Amino acid sequence: MSIKIFYINFIFLFISNRKDEFTITCPSVGELNKILIAHNNKGSAPGWFLDRILIEDLNENRIYEFPCNKWLAVDEDDGQISRFLFPKKNEGGGKQPTAGK
Repeated sequence: MSIKIFYINFIFLFISNRKDEFTITCPSVGELNKILIAHNNKGSAPGWFLDRILIEDLNENRIYEFPCNKWLAVDEDDGQISRFLFPKKNEGGGKQPTAGK
C-alpha cells in the first residue's frame, strides 16, 4: 500500500481553531464503516480536540463524515487518546457527508 501525505511546513499543522487538510493516495478499500484515530501522546501539550473527520472518496464520488466532538487527551474528557469513529448517515441527497452513495 502506498500512502502519500502532502502538507506545507509541518510546524503549522494542528493549530487551534484551524482546519488541516491532507491528501492521501491509496488503493480503494471499499465502503468505510469505521476509522481509528489516535496519537502517541508525545510532546508538550499533546492533547487535541477533534470536531470531525471528513473523507472524500474521489473515485466513488462520496464523502464520509465521522463526527467525534471529543478530546484525544489523557488530561481531558474521558482520558482517551484513541477512538473508533463511525460515519454519519446522509439524510438528504447529493454529495453531502454520508456513509452511502
